[in-house]
Amino acid sequence: MLPGKNIRLSDEEKLDILKEYLNSSITKTALQEKYELGHCTIDRWLKKYGLTDKINHHHNTRKKKAERIRRVLDHNRKMELLVEETQQELHAERAKNRRLESMLDRASEMLGFDLRARFAEP
Repeated sequence: MLPGKNIRLSDEEKLDILKEYLNSSITKTALQEKYELGHCTIDRWLKKYGLTDKINHHHNTRKKKAERIRRVLDHNRKMELLVEETQQELHAERAKNRRLESMLDRASEMLGFDLRARFAEP
């Protein structure tokens, strides 16, 4: 179908051209040249029939994907900070435990008997 200038196309013909555009890698410009359409014709038809332009759709898809990646990276960073904070707390608790163990050893030496053995739970 090569309508030429000033030929009216039916809705079915317009939708066929739009399907060709949306379902292939052909550009609007190439399609408009192929069917001798005006430079804004395909945009007008997309709007008229409520269709999403494949370029905008791909752009929006990339944008959404980038947003999901950003959220995952933010979540991962928060988890890394939480792990780091937990490791610091664990390190501090281990240091505290070593000091208490050392104090218990000294007290046992000073008293002359093993406090751990005497007060151990059965």
